Amino acid sequence: MRAILMAFALMLAALPAWAQTTPPTPLPPEAQTAAPAALPPDAQAAMKKGILAAQEQEWDIAIQSFQDARKSAPDAPVLFYNLGLAESKIPGRELRAIAWFGAYLTVSPNAQNAAAVNDAIAGLQIKSEGNIDRLIKVVQEADDLIPDAPPTRLLNGDTSKPDIDRVMGLYKVADLWAAAGNSANAIDLAHRIGAAGYNQSESLRQIVVAQAGSGHLADAIKIAASWYDVNDTTTARLAIAAAQAKDGDSAAARATLTAAQSTVAGDQSAYIRNSHLHDIAKAQAEIGDIPGAQRTAGLIPSPEIMGLAEMDIANAQADAGDLAGAQASLLAAQQGLDRWTSLTGAQKTVACECVFDPHENLADLETDIAETQMKAGNIAGARAALLIAGREVAAGTGDKSSSAFRIVEAQAKAGDISGAQETAKLISDPIWKDDAAGKIAVAQAKAGDFAGATKTAELVTNVQNRSAIDYFIGDARRAAEAAAAATASGSPPAPQPDSTPPHRATPPLHGVSLADWTGELDRLNAPIFLDLSEALKTPQATYKTIYPGSSGFDDSNRDPEKIFEALVAIANLEISEKNTIDKRLKQQAKK
Repeated sequence: MRAILMAFALMLAALPAWAQTTPPTPLPPEAQTAAPAALPPDAQAAMKKGILAAQEQEWDIAIQSFQDARKSAPDAPVLFYNLGLAESKIPGRELRAIAWFGAYLTVSPNAQNAAAVNDAIAGLQIKSEGNIDRLIKVVQEADDLIPDAPPTRLLNGDTSKPDIDRVMGLYKVADLWAAAGNSANAIDLAHRIGAAGYNQSESLRQIVVAQAGSGHLADAIKIAASWYDVNDTTTARLAIAAAQAKDGDSAAARATLTAAQSTVAGDQSAYIRNSHLHDIAKAQAEIGDIPGAQRTAGLIPSPEIMGLAEMDIANAQADAGDLAGAQASLLAAQQGLDRWTSLTGAQKTVACECVFDPHENLADLETDIAETQMKAGNIAGARAALLIAGREVAAGTGDKSSSAFRIVEAQAKAGDISGAQETAKLISDPIWKDDAAGKIAVAQAKAGDFAGATKTAELVTNVQNRSAIDYFIGDARRAAEAAAAATASGSPPAPQPDSTPPHRATPPLHGVSLADWTGELDRLNAPIFLDLSEALKTPQATYKTIYPGSSGFDDSNRDPEKIFEALVAIANLEISEKNTIDKRLKQQAKK
């Protein structure tokens, strides 16, 4: 252990060196040599001080002075520019400098020095990339210092290897390289994981998912095509399609999902086809490819899972406003469930290749159908599905409280009070029973049945819950009485407060606002973006600034695994913010 601690001490002591030796990036000339007259007097004075401090290379004083100037001139382009310039002079603050320059270009897209500022941003991006490369290497070195683990019995009956903790760490390091856009290093680690006798395919899948989620789509597509495992490759393709759709390339997303569908459909395992074709159909529906989703659902061998896929399609149709299409899909889902119930136990096993509780499964599925029916505006259809769900729960074995409560909640929402009361009788757990009574009482009060609501509320035994429900009933009663009195007098009822948030216009796909950059700068106030080398000296304390309230992380505890986990969190945050900034810059360039 002493040797491990010494290695950590040497590794962390070396960090300030690489953080301070980065050569300065050539920058465009200063925006001003004196405070512009357009600024308010106090802002002019603060900016003048900042300029004098910058001339003396007192960058912290310059930054604070420019920030002081922003108090009375928050959107002045010259201040954004000079803040970017000053922050760029401090090693480790490259991302903050880029964000200030991004704000400057947002409010001054046609500035005479725009080309020079973009060149400076490009140089700062390279420096930031170098910082991240060095940071990930530190994380990998920390993983190498994790000691052998004692043998333990795994779920599959095998005994774990001594290097299991280090290899599990390598999966995380590979993800960091992938998210940072370094495919070569990520793949090298995946091969290293495979050579050690662990799951290389899983690592490759995680790499593709990390790349797709971080904006490195070309790399993700290339790696996904380099190997095949039906489970991991399908998951990787789903991640790629989601990223393509998020970027607005729905055609590419549809093509990716169609390719995944054609591959999975040919698999011999019914379990694989059920699981992955369902995921693919759901993804197709979510990107608006309803015909593709319906074709994929038709390839699913289990009528039950096909019904689930049709419900996902119905949900997507309802969200898009296609209520007629949603109703047709729900009918197909119900027909699938009906076919499932008609099968024998042996036939279900062949179709599903799984162990199932038929009553509980069907109750959940019928409740799903009911919730989608309500979304599509078919309250009668929802009530009918919930009636079936209640019967299935009643016919099942074991504790029915959780499933029955879910049905009660949906029945109350659909206005079927008597059905909800009947289903509530199946609940034995006192907490679920209390919650069910509360849901019914609230639904009764909303429907104007205050006497019934009061009577149902008496079944609630939790004092705090009962008080809240009584308050709701009283409030609803007073509102109803006020509305009735206003109607009787011919006066319009008093307007009720609207809890719906105001509608906000959707920003242009490629638009980047000043608020985007100032919000980014707020996030970049974290210690690692102000002084990374200092933050890395106490990685566990830094971890707690990322995850406030976390326990078990203390720099007095030199546990190699805790240090490694803290460094992974730091690297993840650094990479995530860099990728966000890179994406904003690309969007801004398209504007």
